[in-house]
Amino acid sequence: MTETKEPIHEIKLTPIQNALLEWLKRDAQSDYERDRLHYGSDLWPGKCERAIWYAIHGTPRDEETLGSQLRFKGGRIFESALVSALKHAGLEVQTQVLVRPLRPSTWAWAPGHADLVVVPWKKLIEVVAPRAALFRRAGTDPRKLVKEQYRWQVSAYFHELRRRGLVEKASVLFLDREGANQPVEVEMTDDLLVPLEEIVREEERKARLLEEADVPARVRGSVVFEVLKGGRATAANPAPQRVVRSTSELNWQCRYCPFRTTCDPGPEERPITISSELRGRVVAEAERRWAAGVKRVVIRVGEESEFDEGEPREVNADAKEEPTS
Repeated sequence: MTETKEPIHEIKLTPIQNALLEWLKRDAQSDYERDRLHYGSDLWPGKCERAIWYAIHGTPRDEETLGSQLRFKGGRIFESALVSALKHAGLEVQTQVLVRPLRPSTWAWAPGHADLVVVPWKKLIEVVAPRAALFRRAGTDPRKLVKEQYRWQVSAYFHELRRRGLVEKASVLFLDREGANQPVEVEMTDDLLVPLEEIVREEERKARLLEEADVPARVRGSVVFEVLKGGRATAANPAPQRVVRSTSELNWQCRYCPFRTTCDPGPEERPITISSELRGRVVAEAERRWAAGVKRVVIRVGEESEFDEGEPREVNADAKEEPTS
């Protein structure tokens, strides 16, 4: 049986830790509107609409942790270092460029702020500072670093800044915040850019969240199946009973959500029971993978993980959560 992760108990901060946290919170304060949607966090279709609803309806946020504030500060430091380097090279750079499209679909959206525009290059650059794990999963294909939320944010900024004649191209610069990988710049080619008409449709669709009285559903998580062979085949037991461990996992967004206390999604992992028909399909898929040389079979069904592990989704998740006692 899969073990459920225990919640992290609150740790009392030392005076130094508390002073650092308070300074970081003040340093991170901005004048961004909190009663409207945000391009940087809310535009991509996979964003949890319950979290968006909580944010724009004034729901109290969980207390910031020192770790999360240090991560945010690290990203700002990386961005500042890049700007300094470009200016040192003699280039004119505009930072925190206001993005405020004037079209009917944007009435519910707060203005965005693009990281930087290199003026002589007419180029928009967005800076992202992920963990080393994202670089490992991307392997030799840098384009796999560009997750959906980055595509939507950069595309929205690019379309508007190009309309204003400020840019002609865009890229995303990935800086490993753990220092294990070299910086990687990915050009936003036409196949990576989200078409403007899709962005307008999403702007219009999500605008309804400002007027909805009821809290939307939480973003869906995943079901994970781990299949074990159950022993070696022998003459006496030519077909060992396969062991299937089934676990329901919260979506990765829940881990970082500032409204987790209010939402109360439960533990990050919990065992589930599955039908015999679904179990048969999972075992059949495991047999196929073992025959192909795979040693450990883990099948994820549902929403992608934070790092887009890219595991096949052949099996439908018609599973039920195990009742709690």
